[in-house]
Amino acid sequence: MSLKKYRTIKVIQDYPLSRVEIVEWRGKKYILKSVPKIWDAQIKRQDYLAKHCQEPFIPRIHRIQTIKGRKFFLMDFIQSDNQRISDETYIKTLGAFHAQTTKVKSKLFPVYDFSALKHEFSKINTLLPTKLRKLLKTEVKGLEDVFRLQTSVVHGDWVRAQLMGNKGKYWIIDFEMAFYGPSILDHAHFFLGQKTISRSILSLLGVDKQTFHKARIVEALRKIGWFVWFMENKFTTYKFGPEIKEYVATLERLMGGSSSKDSPSPD
Repeated sequence: MSLKKYRTIKVIQDYPLSRVEIVEWRGKKYILKSVPKIWDAQIKRQDYLAKHCQEPFIPRIHRIQTIKGRKFFLMDFIQSDNQRISDETYIKTLGAFHAQTTKVKSKLFPVYDFSALKHEFSKINTLLPTKLRKLLKTEVKGLEDVFRLQTSVVHGDWVRAQLMGNKGKYWIIDFEMAFYGPSILDHAHFFLGQKTISRSILSLLGVDKQTFHKARIVEALRKIGWFVWFMENKFTTYKFGPEIKEYVATLERLMGGSSSKDSPSPD
């Protein structure tokens, strides 16, 4: 049966690069996502992870079809119970995902190591203010510590919307930015906007404040590099100006004080 015969129940998002809908197909509810054909690596990544991960769950893909230059993929419908998920649950659930993917060596997940960071920095440094660029050049060697930590599949865009819960079970969604690298970068992304990190969070993460400070710097650099890569590959004509500006500001904040000054907040 062709996917053309589905019935849209609700459009969740509609962007040039992705459209997500709740649909009815063959009498059942599903999530239907469509992306440009050249941007379909996420489908293969999600399909791979759904077959290799237990809990947390990855939505299974039931059907893939190309229609007018776009890839449509039908996946499990997840009925979120809309309960607030605690930071502790985010950390533990993602930790379980990382633990199951430490030995993944699939070419579906590009490797992000210290060499990749240095290469990325060389490409994006012209986007950075002179003072910040000079400061990072003197500090970049110390960031290698982050790459000595546990490695696994990294989600790459870990925010609250990427975890859905229902009756104590959890699903992780959206793997278009996934790669293989230091697991801590997912947590660094999640807490990137926070000025201070509590001792209890650092304890749950199993890292000291200095290492996590470095991980957040690496993650901010990686995100800017991702925007540049995206534009270089002409996936879109959008220039990501506001997004790059936001991450540059984050870097300036992180580099504005040493990790010794960036003390964890009390609980």
